[in-house]
Amino acid sequence: MKSANKSIPPGGTIGILGSGQLGRMLALAAGKLGLKTHVYCDASGPAFDVATARTTAQFDDKESLGAFARSVDAVTYEFENIPLATVTHLEGLVPVRPGSKALACAQDRLNEKQLARDLGAMTASFASVQSLDELRERLGEQIAMPCILKTRRFDTMAKDKQRSSWRLKPRPPGLQSVPTPRFSNSSSTSPSRSRWWLCAERMVRSLHTT
Repeated sequence: MKSANKSIPPGGTIGILGSGQLGRMLALAAGKLGLKTHVYCDASGPAFDVATARTTAQFDDKESLGAFARSVDAVTYEFENIPLATVTHLEGLVPVRPGSKALACAQDRLNEKQLARDLGAMTASFASVQSLDELRERLGEQIAMPCILKTRRFDTMAKDKQRSSWRLKPRPPGLQSVPTPRFSNSSSTSPSRSRWWLCAERMVRSLHTT
């Protein structure tokens, strides 16, 4: 296991899990600091175009992950949908920042928002609902309209699928995604922060589904 507390000097190599546009931005920023990058992903993407090295392999391929870990000084990842098992495995081989605990929290929107509250950050009102009947009960009781319905895990495509499967008949007025003006957030996976903060103006209320 490589040292987890040693800084990486110019010429060192950062491993990046994920080959999307965020991975590309990471690689470009690393280059400005004199660092090399090795991008690992199960499919080619924009980050491959600017990385010093690249590996195309499945996220559960332990042999490829081992070779990847040996080629870098530390590992990070471009977004929170990297498999948790991949990060946990790599932690035994090379320093990974953010670690698996931060990733596990960031992969669950309800846990992430609860962590923000526990740390004293302001959030919009939210509630967990696990059925269409419970959603109807919470609307008007704990949550006011308009609101946003989100799945707890995965990306926009998964959320849209969940919304479709919970199509309300009749549909309560205002059950839809609504814009959040001037909204910004830094997630719990941010390498430069040990806490999760959320800052927004005119924040909307949200409901989380499992």
